[in-house]
Amino acid sequence: MSIDAVQQLVALLREAKAVPRLRANAVGPSSIYDPLYRTVIIGLALRLCGKKATESEVTLAGPRLKLFQFVAVHRHLLPSLRGWVTAHETGRRPNLEEWTSFPRGYVADSLYERIVTYLVATGELRPEGKNLVGSLDARCLLGRLVVAVDANSAFEGERSTLIELSQTRITLGMLGA
Repeated sequence: MSIDAVQQLVALLREAKAVPRLRANAVGPSSIYDPLYRTVIIGLALRLCGKKATESEVTLAGPRLKLFQFVAVHRHLLPSLRGWVTAHETGRRPNLEEWTSFPRGYVADSLYERIVTYLVATGELRPEGKNLVGSLDARCLLGRLVVAVDANSAFEGERSTLIELSQTRITLGMLGA
């Protein structure tokens, strides 16, 4: 949820004279760690950032997919990523490890690897060298999820981030791959 969305929610609650109560023992886990949410983001990243491999398949380099889905989930990192890309373009060539705004969670993002392993095991994705190839056909899980997201105009923030990332030149060399 973006800061603007939180501020809008706060304004609505104030207007309704609602008094929020926090029950610490009932606070749910962050959606960032929800496997279905992350699977949807991977599907969106494939559709919005991938290249057409065949009539029904798209392909995207695994290192790019990992970065793109991570930044889509952590949209506040986008300005820092832009700065990192600009530094590369101007010849400074910083390493990912030197990107001070880049959280350690990216390197330790094991949920991404587990989801990709599951999607490969179920045939939703297949590895081809450094690329992951998947179908977004409505008969496949990723395709059904993306269709549902589109039909409900869901995850607009994540989608706009992925669209921006698709237009950003990030090479595999920049990612150390």
